[in-house]
Amino acid sequence: MDVYIPLSLYVIAVSIFFRKNKKILFLMVFVPLLLFWGTRVDFGVDYSSYKEKFEYQHEWDIMTYLISVLNGKFEPGYFLLMKIAPDFNSLVFICALIYTIGIVFFFYELLPAKYCTLALLLFLFFPLSYQAVQTIRSSLTLSLFLMACVAKMKGNMKTAYVFALISATFHMSGLLLLLLLLPKNETLAKRHDTLTFFICFFILIALLIPNFWPSILKRFVGKIENLSDAYESYIYERSLGIGFYLFSLMRVGCILYILSLLKRKALSGNFIWIAWLSIIYYILQIIQNVEIAYRFCTYFYFITIILKCYVLKVDKTKASRIFVGISIIYVLFNFYNVILNPLNGPENQNYHSFLF
Repeated sequence: MDVYIPLSLYVIAVSIFFRKNKKILFLMVFVPLLLFWGTRVDFGVDYSSYKEKFEYQHEWDIMTYLISVLNGKFEPGYFLLMKIAPDFNSLVFICALIYTIGIVFFFYELLPAKYCTLALLLFLFFPLSYQAVQTIRSSLTLSLFLMACVAKMKGNMKTAYVFALISATFHMSGLLLLLLLLPKNETLAKRHDTLTFFICFFILIALLIPNFWPSILKRFVGKIENLSDAYESYIYERSLGIGFYLFSLMRVGCILYILSLLKRKALSGNFIWIAWLSIIYYILQIIQNVEIAYRFCTYFYFITIILKCYVLKVDKTKASRIFVGISIIYVLFNFYNVILNPLNGPENQNYHSFLF
């Protein structure tokens, strides 16, 4: 995908030269990204399916929609956007705009200017960030979840809950994200040893019996009609190669480092909560054969970026630099594997924009 490479290099260059002025930096970075994301045509894994859905549902009246709700569909926020947008190109742009606003708000509020270059590198060069906007409804949920995270970090829980509830009107996964806003830092700190035990148990099972958690989840999903129809095909059992174990060991190392930070009380305030969400991200990365888990990985990945920037500030040991260094190497590896790999699928090639 030729356009993505110069765009990425442009963002990194701008983040270096304008790192001391966040307003100019974010303007110069995210306006081109918005145009890139929001004006795409026939580009992305879910583009054609969302286009078909728009053409089918755009003319629905409210009664037709309510009947669909009775049949298990619940996306009033997304349905409203489809009714507002005059055509599918407009809908794609509106969704990309909401996605961009959430990211800008999240990074602008929580990132010190000193770490903007690092954060943008970790953000833009990781395929999950690039692919998130392609999963249109999930991108809206992600954006509102990031806004909810900022509200929680600033101590405004009512606003955080409102953002999370609104996110569920675009994708039901927002309700699970709402539950993650509930834990208090004091409770997480007091339950550190208990939570650590369950995490270690979970990881051991995932590594020793890789298909254990996918099989449990598949049985659970199979018992619920709506979930079975939508998600059972995303869960499967298959053998895993040495690459799974190598990357899993790296992720386990990241989890152990974060747990050590919590044990040493190097993290304080809402960064305790941020650390536990980051641990969830790495655990989800260890669970293989469950493609739907990657959606939640996308939700939590932005949280890990904030944590990585924060630990460089508060933890002056070599471990913090190794933790961040490994993350950068992993991001660049994934960038090559997904973006530059010539065997990559056609949905990530041949970018077109309706502007030109």
